[in-house]
Amino acid sequence: MSTPIANVNLIKGERRKQEGKPPRDADACWGAKGNRLVAGKDGKRHKETQYYYGYKDQVSLNAESELVTSIIPGKAKDYDGHKLKKLVERDLKKVIGVETVAGDKGYDDGENHYYLEQKGINSAIRLNNYHTEKKDENKEGWMKLKESQEYQEGLRERYKIERKFGEAKKWHGFAR
Repeated sequence: MSTPIANVNLIKGERRKQEGKPPRDADACWGAKGNRLVAGKDGKRHKETQYYYGYKDQVSLNAESELVTSIIPGKAKDYDGHKLKKLVERDLKKVIGVETVAGDKGYDDGENHYYLEQKGINSAIRLNNYHTEKKDENKEGWMKLKESQEYQEGLRERYKIERKFGEAKKWHGFAR
């Protein structure tokens, strides 16, 4: 997943809005990138949500060839989990062998894991803690997935994907 920043001056955009003019980039919107730990005025650390103004593209990438196989452009506020099926379907239509799908916690949705299982594809989507720290019997299935060899191998391959996103942002202007 990538989070390009809109090439928009927010102060000027607000001025345009007050003058009754349309925004320069009508498709850009606010989205949450995630949380980070920050020190408060009292010196204690707490979580703070990071927001950005722009877009969020959903991207599938072949870890072996390190080539992008599918892209779904979207708004910053879009939920990642709803795009996984479409990415996989696009790759399957291209007759790209899909054995394992790895992804960050944004794709950790029960429906996505079920979909991959039905397609015979291994899931290496990083699990949110609420699955593995449950206090009931439903935790067992998630723990079995987390401890599987396929899951572990998929997570070990994710660095190749993250590296490509870093390269795109640093060298190819993908941040904007």
